[in-house]
Amino acid sequence: GGGGGGGGRKEHPPPPPPLMSGILGAIGNTPLMRVASLSAATGCEILIKCEFANPGGSVKDRVALRIIQEALDSGALAPGGMVTEGTAGSTGVSLAMVAGAMGCRAHLVLPDDAAVEK
Repeated sequence: GGGGGGGGRKEHPPPPPPLMSGILGAIGNTPLMRVASLSAATGCEILIKCEFANPGGSVKDRVALRIIQEALDSGALAPGGMVTEGTAGSTGVSLAMVAGAMGCRAHLVLPDDAAVEK
């Protein structure tokens, strides 16, 4: 008897993701995902790095963190200073996010035809 189909094995949910120490701690700590179809087709383990899971939704978050950290470390940017960028996309979004998280201000200049979401 006893249908149910589970074979008595109980599925457990995955553990919660690690707790990050704010936005900066989350940058680059994105998950890897196995691509089953490509792995099966090639006989190799094919993984993708889910950069869309960065807090700003882009791999550009890594670039922004590095640029601002190096500028602060070198003295080219002072704490509370202004980051200025001409941008049409995700680099500006990332710079604004990282600048704010690092105690700096950001002034972004976008072209007239930039997407409203930016």
